[in-house]
Amino acid sequence: MPHVGDVQCGGGLPKGFSHMVEANETGLPRAASPSPVAPTGRPGKARTAKRFAYRNAAISQGTYLGITKLVLITCAEFADDNGIFWHSIRSLAAACGYSPATIHKALQELLQSGVLKLLRHGGPKKGSNKYQFVLSAIPAHPTVYELRPANVYHTNVHEANTAKERSPRDHSVRHMNLGGTQSSPGEPMDGLAFTRRTEDVELNPEDSEIDLSKTSKGRDSAHVCERPTPEPAEVGPEDPSTIQQAFEAGESVMHGGSVLPAREVVPEKMSGPLLAEIYRQCYWQVIGVSCPWDSGDEEAAARTVARLPADWGPEEYRRCMEGLFQSKDGRCQKKPSLALRHLQEYIHGPLNKYGGPLTDKDLTNKERFAKVMDELDELKESRSSDWPDSGE
Repeated sequence: MPHVGDVQCGGGLPKGFSHMVEANETGLPRAASPSPVAPTGRPGKARTAKRFAYRNAAISQGTYLGITKLVLITCAEFADDNGIFWHSIRSLAAACGYSPATIHKALQELLQSGVLKLLRHGGPKKGSNKYQFVLSAIPAHPTVYELRPANVYHTNVHEANTAKERSPRDHSVRHMNLGGTQSSPGEPMDGLAFTRRTEDVELNPEDSEIDLSKTSKGRDSAHVCERPTPEPAEVGPEDPSTIQQAFEAGESVMHGGSVLPAREVVPEKMSGPLLAEIYRQCYWQVIGVSCPWDSGDEEAAARTVARLPADWGPEEYRRCMEGLFQSKDGRCQKKPSLALRHLQEYIHGPLNKYGGPLTDKDLTNKERFAKVMDELDELKESRSSDWPDSGE
């Protein structure tokens, strides 16, 4: 069997095998197949040192991070030996895994900074845009051991890349004052990255006047002890009529030492018999009817007040109860309860499942039959009343 190197290219070899042999003979790095993430510029073409230069520069730079760096690396995978690629934004978006709008924004940033150059503006008849990498405009990134937070100074990316008097190596956006040296990666840098403060710092005079007698939870024990307790005379009666009069007058109601504002948002954490009484009073004041208890749940019946339109009651009462009708995650209850259904039917009459007026189309066959039989019974009763029996 002859050696692979002795075989002439094109004689019975698979398609693309001749390119692989040529790449091996030249000694340049190559890839056996195009990249699965981002196909190369020409299918089956072996990678060369020029194409690796764009990809290595895109990976090593630290100016563009996140999505922009991913787009830059993907474009480098698409580019040919001259740094030219003509793939559409949708192709780049599919390779990067982002939306076309995000890819377009990243490309505009690279075009503005000079890393990419637009060779052809695409269109319906021209095809997609054609871009070219400017290798000298890709900012270089220093090694990890050269970076120190105290010696890094940031400059404008656009100004650093568009300055023509600078050399390609000076297009970095991070200029460092490498004052310290490092003999090995395991040893620290010479000098300190921060300045230690050894002098005494004068405290705020106001802080010195604060009593530092704190409890285990960090609260002031003196403040807890000095909290005034409500007098028995300050606690208002629990009569519903008294609470209703206070709400109508716009005053605050005292119950168990807690002040309940009449025209402000009631705290959501309130509970107990007073909260149930507020439900009933607000429901009565907004609607003018007794609170329906079909659902068997006071809170479900009271949530109807928060969902009422503005023309069903005064705005101040709806705003007063707004904070009470929220679920645990802070969102308002959207599913109508049985109490709301009862209220809507009380005002508008019977409703269908969509909340509209009930018609014959919404009835089932049994309900239609029962309705017809009821109408016949009513008709018979009216006829019998108009035509009395002959025996009488």
